[in-house]
Amino acid sequence: NREVCPVGVADRVNLGLIPSSSISWKTAVLALKGEGGTLHIHANVEVKPGEEKRAAWEAWSQSTRDSIIKLLVQEKGGSWSAEILHIECVKSYGPRIYHIVLDLLCKLNSTNSDLPLL
Repeated sequence: NREVCPVGVADRVNLGLIPSSSISWKTAVLALKGEGGTLHIHANVEVKPGEEKRAAWEAWSQSTRDSIIKLLVQEKGGSWSAEILHIECVKSYGPRIYHIVLDLLCKLNSTNSDLPLL
């Protein structure tokens, strides 16, 4: 569901809503386990005339990664990182519009305070 789901239980969350799943990002972030997990983020990405498809997909993926990191910090606290694991073009929806899936690994960063005291 876009707005409600169990909290802190998921290793991976599939955000299969298109044209954009952004309405569900907060819910997905909250569903991830405390140490993080993988988000599969779907979207329709428009490629501007003269722009390389792959460059547009990568720019969208990097912007999405940055937004997800901000949400993780805001909703779960702590320091987070997110690694782009894969970008897949599912299909073309029309001229210059592509259904893309971004696989994003989200991880809670460990801190020195997590280390045992000697």
